[in-house]
Amino acid sequence: MPDYTIKELVRKFADIPAACEGKNCVIEQDLGVRVDAFGHKTDEETGETTFYALSQKFSKENDVTKVSIVFIDYTLSKDGTLTPGAEVVLVPDGSKPQVWKTGHLELDPILVAYETPSREESGNQIYINQYDNLESMKAGEFADFIMLPRTQNSRNEGSPTWEFIAFTGMVRTSRFTMFYEYQNVTGSTHIAKGRYSFDNRKGFDWKSYPAKVNEMFSDAGFVE
Repeated sequence: MPDYTIKELVRKFADIPAACEGKNCVIEQDLGVRVDAFGHKTDEETGETTFYALSQKFSKENDVTKVSIVFIDYTLSKDGTLTPGAEVVLVPDGSKPQVWKTGHLELDPILVAYETPSREESGNQIYINQYDNLESMKAGEFADFIMLPRTQNSRNEGSPTWEFIAFTGMVRTSRFTMFYEYQNVTGSTHIAKGRYSFDNRKGFDWKSYPAKVNEMFSDAGFVE
């Protein structure tokens, strides 16, 4: 089944009105929530198909809305009934996740790029978690993570989008490129492309460049 079909199924069925009324949505498109449906499996005996997705869950504490990244699966029965499984919180303060499968859906490591508040300064920055396999992700157990330092004199970075990964078995020793958004001191939003590499003697290297698509996106009104 094509990836876009998986995404549309999750978008169509996963919006739970009762949850949204309580400000506790798994998926709430009116708020621009990002859903990353990254795979599915069909049971040959029952004919049921299970879809796997990451999304954002909103909660409200003391009139403050918080967001977290959750893993959830949905089982589609042969009669068309879609049943959500249990949620697992992967990142309590994370948002805008995107998945990269390094190989087999169930057996190989899964990488999740996302944005989260900076531990040392204001604004967000990009982190990447590595899960050894699908079962580890379901359990909320990551094997490794990296934090990408902010560049371009930015005060806020997020919305990562994978472009390419040469996976070595561990994310911190791999090579990859991704696009992401950043805001500079003027508050304007721009798109950059980052390149990560690792050398056994020098360690990791993370460089970013203003992306050529930035002007095109700006002209189309997608970034401010």
